[in-house]
Amino acid sequence: MTQLIESKISIKIPSNLILIEKAKVLELENQSLIGQTWNAKDVTNRLGGKDIRDWKLVFYKHREEVDIKNGGFVKFPTRKGMPWKFHAKMTAHFIDNHWKEFMETKDRF
Repeated sequence: MTQLIESKISIKIPSNLILIEKAKVLELENQSLIGQTWNAKDVTNRLGGKDIRDWKLVFYKHREEVDIKNGGFVKFPTRKGMPWKFHAKMTAHFIDNHWKEFMETKDRF
């Protein structure tokens, strides 16, 4: 026999805090990425500190799709020492859609 206890509690929320739906937070975060450009450090931070040698392999694997030359959102370095550039909003969506791949990729060199 299952027993059920019902309880009503009140939690006081400080005036400097608010409750907000997760969907609204994601929407606001998404809006904050509009018009933003990321560099390699930003992508590393977004991936929780994932080593650039690991995450760059995923972008190279999908280069035909993501390269700005093909209508994508990543400007690949054309020679050593040149910076990576990423359209922030599109890169964030790409990371979300390929999360497992980013987390499982290790530099094999």
